[in-house]
Amino acid sequence: MNAAIRTLGLTLALSGFAAALGGCAVSTEASEKEDVSAESEQALTGGVRDFGELPGTGEARTVRHTPAPRYGSFTFYANAGEEVDVWVKGQGRADAVAWILSSKDRSLGFNDDAAEGGLNAHIVTKLPANLGTKAKLRVVFREYSHSAATFTVSVRVKPGMFACTADEDCLKVSKGGCCTSYQFVAVNASRAADYAGANTCQPPYPPCAPPPFDEVADRAVARCEANRCVLGEPRGCFYGGVQRNVGDNFPSTDGCNTCFCGADGGVGCTKRACAPTCNEANEPNRRYVGHSPEQCQLVRFACEPGTSMFSNGCGCGCEQPADCPAFINCMPGPGPSSCAIERARCPLTPVAY
Repeated sequence: MNAAIRTLGLTLALSGFAAALGGCAVSTEASEKEDVSAESEQALTGGVRDFGELPGTGEARTVRHTPAPRYGSFTFYANAGEEVDVWVKGQGRADAVAWILSSKDRSLGFNDDAAEGGLNAHIVTKLPANLGTKAKLRVVFREYSHSAATFTVSVRVKPGMFACTADEDCLKVSKGGCCTSYQFVAVNASRAADYAGANTCQPPYPPCAPPPFDEVADRAVARCEANRCVLGEPRGCFYGGVQRNVGDNFPSTDGCNTCFCGADGGVGCTKRACAPTCNEANEPNRRYVGHSPEQCQLVRFACEPGTSMFSNGCGCGCEQPADCPAFINCMPGPGPSSCAIERARCPLTPVAY
């Protein structure tokens, strides 16, 4: 019995010793990786190898970096308020560490191990409002243990959700959410999908009454004002039943002059004298006697009752009221007939018997 107790005690002691060792190992591993987020800005700018410029389109560049100098970097350009998405991915077991530095070498973002997991560095940040336009920024990176490594670096610059520099940057989209028919907002065209994804109607879905048609909201267009996308009345000019943009040239409705859409919404047209377009078949309420102004100076004529004389650039003759019908119905039928009255009023109109 004593031997069995001694054996059990030894087993429990060994188990406790092993557990203690395991606990120490976890603690050591957790404390092995030093926090380098506070690495001084002086150190970040003291020894850097510049690998050139990266476009802000997400295009990736792969470089081999050795720890002499200590850091590698790429330059890129962005504007205040834009969102920057930076990846620094090390090949193999390389542990990437990355910073974003402003043109004044101030740290705007840092990452060691990406939230998505692994040893890559991933920084997503919105640039401060005081950064200005086309600011020169840098992605600075190194291997965590200062070892030589191969890195693939990419930068994607997204404009602010409502940022713009011209009307073409903006897009009219649904306001999103629930029960928002005929409600719209203007966003940066490249961020339309991001806006829609962040503003979907979420369950539980409320009952929605059919909305009344909103003509003003339907007519509004997206445009850029003070570098922000807004909704407003269409810019430009409305002429001849067509919306024209500022600066557009287009034919006049007279068929021979040219018009221009001004910045104030006004339309200006040239004032050339237009040669008349004469087509008597298109003027059923007129009968031409003279077929040119010259002929009309030589002919004498009288108009029958119900018509009156006219003259224009195509000639001269007699015309009846413009509201005369295409034909007069004198067919037999029930009720009193207005045939005689209409024939007297519109003597040039064909009669159906």
